[in-house]
This record gives sequence, C-alpha cells and structure tokens, in this order.
Amino acid sequence: MDANTEIDLNQLHQSIIDAIALQFPDLATVDDYHEERKRLASPACLIELADMEGSPDDAPGTEQLAMLARFEARIIIGFRTANAKREIRKLAAAIGVFIQANRFGQPISPAEVTAITPDDFSPELDQYEVWRIEWQHIIHLGATVWDGNNFPARMEIQLGGNVYDPKQPIEVQLRSGQPVFAAPVDPENPAGAWQEVPAPASDGVLYSHDPDIGVDHEQDYDRLDGGDR
Repeated sequence: MDANTEIDLNQLHQSIIDAIALQFPDLATVDDYHEERKRLASPACLIELADMEGSPDDAPGTEQLAMLARFEARIIIGFRTANAKREIRKLAAAIGVFIQANRFGQPISPAEVTAITPDDFSPELDQYEVWRIEWQHIIHLGATVWDGNNFPARMEIQLGGNVYDPKQPIEVQLRSGQPVFAAPVDPENPAGAWQEVPAPASDGVLYSHDPDIGVDHEQDYDRLDGGDR
C-alpha cells in the first residue's frame, strides 16, 4: 500500500521523449507540442497527451485520481524521401512496437497501443508524410495518503457488533496476516496524519469498508482472524 504511484506529467512526457530518442537515433526531432512545423527537421516524432478520462475501476485505494491517459505520436518524414509512403509505414510500425507495453520508467500501467493510422488533418504538414500512433496508460494523479507510517480512516472495526470507536473509526492494515491498528495523531483532525496504536484482541473482530457498513450490511463484514462468520 505504500508504493508511490503519483505521476509527474512533466516527467512522464520527458521520459517518453527520451526513450524514443534513444531507441531511434536516426530521428532528427523528438519533441512534444512542437510549434514550428513548417521547418521541422525530419524524420520526426512529435508527442502529445491528447486527453485524460476518469477510470474509477482502476482507483488504487489511496485517494489518488485514476485516469486513462491517451497519448499520440505523429511520425513525420519529408514527402521527397525515397519510397516515402512505404518508409513512413515502416517507421510508424517500429515505433508502435517499441511503445507497446512500455512503462517508460514511470509508475504507470504498460502502454496499450490502440491505433497506427495515417494523419491527414495537419495543413502545416502538407510537405510531409504523417502517421499517428495512439496509445494509453492508467495513471494516478495526486499524492497517495499511504506513506508507510500514516493510514487513512476508511475502515470501521466492530467488536461483537459494536463500533470500536464510533467517533474516530480505526483503520486496519493486514501485514503478514496480522492486524495493525491506527488512529489519528490529533483526534480532532481525522483527515490529518495517523499513527499505529495497540490493537485489541483480533478474535471476533469484524470489519467492512464504507459504504458497506452498518445495519442491513451485516453480510458484508469479515473476520480479521480469517475464520468463518
């Protein structure tokens, strides 16, 4: 739970650029959001983050925002290049293969290439052959609330059907099968830092996650000691 998956978008862009430039040294330009395209040194690969879509099913449980990040790379060669139409397809395919399943050294999901297609909608590139590679990653935006020492308040513990601490729910993390309890350092600030506290006997302790808590959710509780209900 203490893995840091917070992503820096600047660093992610640069890692993609650096990886492609290193793998394909014959590319004259590897850049993102390149503004001057009429005098572009080619062959070129221009990267951009096209959009980000929420992906709640991939939420890491750390209060970070899980997003499906869609990237595009425009592969560009001069139209006077020998066998230009064949060469642009070969280059786009090779870069697509390199991108597929690549994490670029970042804490993101492996790249999933979704398309390698001609790109005919850039008037400023009418002197070039242009293809577009599209791919996507799951990324986590924002800082994790788990730092290895502090724990967020997200699990209510019940002892014999009674809430262990109704005002300040106790968080439990299982380490090698052993329950570890934590409580707010400042009881008046449950959103702040948490610290480990002595655990009560684990026998008979039931737990569940919000919103599956309380009356009518008894079937959603499990035993900390792993026994049968």
